Amino acid sequence: MDTVSRRYRKLKRRPSKRKRLCASNISKRWEKNKVENSAISVGAESCLSKEGKEKKNSLNLSATKLEVLPSTSASTSNAIEKNPHVIMNNSMGSSLLSNTKCDECNMCSLDVTSNGTYGFSSKIEVKCKNCEKVFKSIFSSPRDNIDKCFEENKKLVEAFSKIGKGHAVLEVFSMAIGIHAMDEKTFSKCLHKLYEEKNCIKMTFFKCL
Repeated sequence: MDTVSRRYRKLKRRPSKRKRLCASNISKRWEKNKVENSAISVGAESCLSKEGKEKKNSLNLSATKLEVLPSTSASTSNAIEKNPHVIMNNSMGSSLLSNTKCDECNMCSLDVTSNGTYGFSSKIEVKCKNCEKVFKSIFSSPRDNIDKCFEENKKLVEAFSKIGKGHAVLEVFSMAIGIHAMDEKTFSKCLHKLYEEKNCIKMTFFKCL
């Protein structure tokens, strides 16, 4: 037992030069790491404070922009009041006339039908399903008297041109909402008409200067 205790007994003597050198290197390394960690923490804090300031500035800028811009709800309501164009199902028109009697057969059988398609425009008729009498027929969009181009078609062509899309995307849009697609010839005609109108406006503007 005494032999074992002597073997594992800690010797009380001065540490060697090698041990002292190792201890010195360890303490130096520890101090270096401590300095680096403090520098990293300071840098992180400065970055966070900088990001916080930038975020605050962007929020202030966004708030300023929102104050300058008009109210979304107000502009939307104004657009609805001024815009005469709507997408409507034909069956809704028939529902409006469901209680109106035909003056020929005295039956509540008036119907709204669309016959013929001209791009996104069509000819709407109010007729009696019972006696086949046509009471009124009108196009779904105003039409130019000179080139016979419908206003609704021109507006849709202009809208898709403004977002950088052409006839192919307009066809996909038509199929998605289930309406008759405008053919490529009508699209080109409307596009040419819009180009002529823009040039005419430019010429008038420059003449006034």
